[in-house]
Amino acid sequence: KNKAFIQRSHLFSFPALMRFMGDQQYREKDDVTCIYEILQLCKEKLMLKDEIYCQVLKQITENPKQESCNRGWMILSLLTGYFAPSSALLPYVTKYLQDIQGTYQGKVHILKFNLHFRAFNWRRESFSKGYPSPFLHFCHWLSDSWRSGLKTSQTLMTNLTVAADLVPEICEQLLVSDNNEMEEFAIFANKGKGEVVRPLRAGDYIHDFLLPDNSVTLEFKRVTWKAPLRGRSELYIQVLYSQVFSFFHETVTALPLFDHNVFQIKRISEESVSSPCFVAVNHAHLLILENNSQVYVCTIYIKSMRTMRPFDNNTFPGVELHYGSAEDPQAVWMELQEVRDFTSIWRIDSLRGYSESNF
Repeated sequence: KNKAFIQRSHLFSFPALMRFMGDQQYREKDDVTCIYEILQLCKEKLMLKDEIYCQVLKQITENPKQESCNRGWMILSLLTGYFAPSSALLPYVTKYLQDIQGTYQGKVHILKFNLHFRAFNWRRESFSKGYPSPFLHFCHWLSDSWRSGLKTSQTLMTNLTVAADLVPEICEQLLVSDNNEMEEFAIFANKGKGEVVRPLRAGDYIHDFLLPDNSVTLEFKRVTWKAPLRGRSELYIQVLYSQVFSFFHETVTALPLFDHNVFQIKRISEESVSSPCFVAVNHAHLLILENNSQVYVCTIYIKSMRTMRPFDNNTFPGVELHYGSAEDPQAVWMELQEVRDFTSIWRIDSLRGYSESNF
């Protein structure tokens, strides 16, 4: 009974394989539909897996058409990514791959990876024919990649692998080899530009998140910072810088004194201000702030500055400022350690034309 069932199913799977490989006319069926039919048979009738494996291997063996062979290897890579052959057939498939030489060595590497180094269960997933699922979209992309002759070895492994496989691969490119440090990195799925963000679990398949509408992006991030930072490579620095900078820019730019240079004042002549306190300087003004509350107690606009004189070398470092109009002159002095930095900022602003001061 099983033999008769396999023979009937053979009538469906073999023509679909022939059409996909281009060895038979399509008859109004496209590439994705053919792949869908083949994998759906593997899912629904597990006993057919070995039969379909044998069909594919037979079709790619000594096939004179290179395009047909490329397509055969592509469907074989999908088979090994989704369904394992039986324990009885596995040694023969492995031996077949070991005997392959030349053009298809890169593809053999992918298939061996799928067959022997999976840490998780072989995936069995439903494929919706009427909905442009990630799988069908992925098949379109995969077909184009193989046809264009791209070096897709790494890409195929990535798209047929899980998050736990991909993180070490990326870490290797960053020259991160310590296992403890690798655990500090993770892949996140970001949907709707931040509406929903979650880390991928170890067993999550990468290409499940590659949606046709590009609404989900995958982000590689460092989530803990126990291991010391080292300049291992330019790529390592670039990845961490881009992550830290985005957080820094978004958070720090919201702070009140983001665009100011802040210095601590040891003493100040203003009687209403208790010492020590702070002075914040930017291109437009100078702010004097209370030490604890950081409330602005005095504002001096750079356009009103007249002169700025550092203290003599025999005294504590400091500066005396004269500002205001001729009718209402004002003065303030302050002691601070970073006099040179403080005066340099104001001199740069005066050269830009912000002030008419005599520095």
